Formats: sequence, C-alpha cells, structure tokens
Amino acid sequence: MLDIHRKINLPFHYIQLDSWWYYKAIGGGVSQWKSRPDIFPDGLPTLYRQMERNDLFRIDLLSEAAHDCGLIMYEQDWLHVQSSKFIPLLTDIDLDRQWLMSTSEGADKVNITIQYSCVSVDYTRHIVYREDQWTIGISSLLSDALDIALFKDVFWSTTNEPGSAYKPSPMEPLPEREIVIAILSTGPVSSGDAINYTDSKRIMKCCRQDGLILKPDRPITMIDLLISD
Repeated sequence: MLDIHRKINLPFHYIQLDSWWYYKAIGGGVSQWKSRPDIFPDGLPTLYRQMERNDLFRIDLLSEAAHDCGLIMYEQDWLHVQSSKFIPLLTDIDLDRQWLMSTSEGADKVNITIQYSCVSVDYTRHIVYREDQWTIGISSLLSDALDIALFKDVFWSTTNEPGSAYKPSPMEPLPEREIVIAILSTGPVSSGDAINYTDSKRIMKCCRQDGLILKPDRPITMIDLLISD
C-alpha cells in the first residue's frame, strides 16, 4: 500500500478502509475489529506512522485509535441491512436510538466525525448494470436541509479497468461526470480505481495542487419544478 501511495501522483489526504480488513463472523458480521495479519502484517498503527504525509484511516471509535492511527472519521456502513434485518433493532423500540447516540457520543469525545452509509444503488450497480447511481439531486435536498455533506460513493476515473472483480463487463461511461457530481455534492471526492488505473490528470481538475477540493458552498439539487405535484 505504501508503494502504491507513493506511486500515484495525487495529493491524497485520507484513505478510507471499507469492510474487508478486519475479522468477520457468520454472515459477515464483525467478530474482531482489528486488522488481519494477512492484509496488514505490521498492523494499521505501523502503516499509519510510515505514511509520508500522515494519511488518516478509518479504524476505531476509541481514543487510542484516534491517537495512534490518526482516525478523524468513522464510517457506519450497511445501515439499510442493520435496520431491516438485525432482529434486536426490530424488536426493541429504543435500541436503535441508543446505538446511534452512543456511537455519536463516543465520536464526539475523541473529536472525530461520522459518515452514515445507507446505500440504495451503490457504484457497483452503476458500472455493471448502468444504473444511474450519480443522480443525487433529491438526496442532496435532504442533506443540505440537515447541514450535512452527501457522499455519492467512489468512482472510476478510467472508463475500462481490466481485471475487475465485477462481472460481466463493468465500465464507467463518463468519468468526468462522476468527478463533477462528487465535487457538486460538497462531500468527499473519492476515486475507487484499481491499481495502475487512476487517471491523475483527470482527477486533479477537481482540486488545487495541495488537494483542496474546489467545491461549492451548497450541493447540487433537483429543481422544485421537477419534483412538485
């Protein structure tokens, strides 16, 4: 990962690790929220300390993780699955609120933010089935009203990326559109390219040389006429 980080000529400030680096139990649930040695042999704290610009990782809500590993944002993923299939949340009217509030309070204590992820159409369905995952106009109305930033998901900066695990024929027809929508969402601009397929020149159109994203004060939204009765 360090070699790739140094090779890609982009001013990355953060790296977000999704749900693939820790120990899982039956059904894909978390058994131990710690890095597996077959993925990070020296552990995440060691990797963090070796990053040239102190890049930050999603690791843990605990202050130890924030201190040792540079955690600034915690992603609570798969909310749509937890809310619809986790039996305790369906049978206890107070448990959902307790869970979310305790997570929020824990994040506040260690001065980190939270990203809530509840996906209806993720980017995989866009590149495989051509579903319009980039249409954020209505979602951004809600996020703007709540004064939070919307994350449209990652994107490919290159149209075709051979060797992808997604089948049968994934492709991104308009990488520039994905980048523009990510910018106009006011949220993170996150490339999710395979190794050696990142189009640095294309991505750099969204930011300054130091990586500061050139985004608007408010997100792009659907106009009232299109959603009115």
